[in-house]
Amino acid sequence: NGYFYADFLSPRVVIDTLKKIDSVYIEFRTGKPVRIGHINFIDSVGNQKRVGFNVKYNNLDIKPGDLFSQKKLLSSEINLSSLGTFELVRIDTSSAFHSFTDSTINLAVLLNYRKLRDYGVGLFTNRTTAEKAINIGFEFTISDRNIFGGAQSASFFLRAFGIDISRVIFERKSLEYEFQTGVNFLQPLLWIIGNTRVGLSSSILYSRRKVFSSLQLNTFTFPLKFSSRLPLWTYFNYIDFDFYFERQVPKNFATASQSFFANANSFEDSLRIQQSIAIFGNLDRYINTYHPLLTTSIFGINFTGDTRDNPLIPRRGRLTNLSFDGYFFFGMAKYYRFNFSSRWFWDLTNFFVLGARVQTGYIYWFDKKNSFVPFERHFFAGGANSVRGWASRQLRYFKGFRLDTSSSAIVNSFLRDFVGNSTLFETSLEARFRFGRPSYIGKTFADILELFTVTLFFDAGNAYQWLIQNEKGDYYVKYTLGDYIRGIACATGFGIGFITPAGPFFLD
Repeated sequence: NGYFYADFLSPRVVIDTLKKIDSVYIEFRTGKPVRIGHINFIDSVGNQKRVGFNVKYNNLDIKPGDLFSQKKLLSSEINLSSLGTFELVRIDTSSAFHSFTDSTINLAVLLNYRKLRDYGVGLFTNRTTAEKAINIGFEFTISDRNIFGGAQSASFFLRAFGIDISRVIFERKSLEYEFQTGVNFLQPLLWIIGNTRVGLSSSILYSRRKVFSSLQLNTFTFPLKFSSRLPLWTYFNYIDFDFYFERQVPKNFATASQSFFANANSFEDSLRIQQSIAIFGNLDRYINTYHPLLTTSIFGINFTGDTRDNPLIPRRGRLTNLSFDGYFFFGMAKYYRFNFSSRWFWDLTNFFVLGARVQTGYIYWFDKKNSFVPFERHFFAGGANSVRGWASRQLRYFKGFRLDTSSSAIVNSFLRDFVGNSTLFETSLEARFRFGRPSYIGKTFADILELFTVTLFFDAGNAYQWLIQNEKGDYYVKYTLGDYIRGIACATGFGIGFITPAGPFFLD
């Protein structure tokens, strides 16, 4: 709070032998409060483009004339580092450019730039939100982290990847794949509203995804995300406002429908097929009738709180997400979706970490006969990042609509894999043990053993209310509280993991 020259004298110890009391006296000398005089930026940029002065200055929480504050120096370093342009940010006092006075000190901001332009090609992995699936593929990228001189980041990418690889390996399912191309753009500082900084991220994305048989989803996406970091003392660290515009076309829907009906075994089977594909049929009919430029507009708000000590292998802290999204003015996607998830981690010893997870979500779907819920917004249960006793997307609570052997295999497979649910509840408890570095074996084996982990886990939960309509355009049945309790599925098991420089790999 301005007392830059504050210090203290050597502690003085007084011993009272009669009362048997020891006292320690420390005298603090605050000195005169000082303010910030000048702030100078030192850019270690090489032959690259510098970030503009205004961008750097506006990301400082401390300005000339302010009282000195160590807390504001730290938050300013965090702001500048979050731009993604600098490899190293250091703010310290300096008299190299201007002399100190008895009431002012000066600051120097050292900025060591990272390599701003990159070209890359190689393998990548990610996890989809809807299916919680692990995807693996190839990616080519060209990126620039300071394209217009204001720390704006832009990247062009081409991707081809297989979806939910574990299903292909362990369940012998046919490979689902997707091709993507597009441009990502990030403006880290768009506005300053009071003490709040607002950034913008956007992209233009075109994708082609094989869904089932000959059915393919061609999607053009244009999202806008306005992001802001909240004060450090708040439970949530970040808030995002999302506007999502999309044109999605179920390619070859008529051909896929004919293929489905050709495999029907009975009239009831045909009726079930019609009900099963209605969620895509509504979209196909809307496009062919109205020929809209865009089929979906969605608004969302998302809160994130992250206090983990390590995002890949956390030992302590939590990751919490609270989100809401849904229909925004126009389009066929007429729904509102709520989702909450949180993970907690506690390091009980140097080699033992306890983790817990809770996730719950709900979709309110209205005007069902004339609308759809985008596939990536469905809830699914089962798989490596869900209730691990069931295969990916294969866990749900049946009531009023059950798959049976009289239905064709193609219908049952489509329903299980590509029609999700409106309600989700999951929880888990996990104990992770990591081996120490034993001294009784050789150095090489000790190095390897130290990277292994063993996990014991208990999972519970289920997905409810299949997004399938009856002939009246409504859900087949209504669920009661008892149904949600009776439907909870439980699984327990163990896993092994290995920590590599690229990240951890786990097999449960």
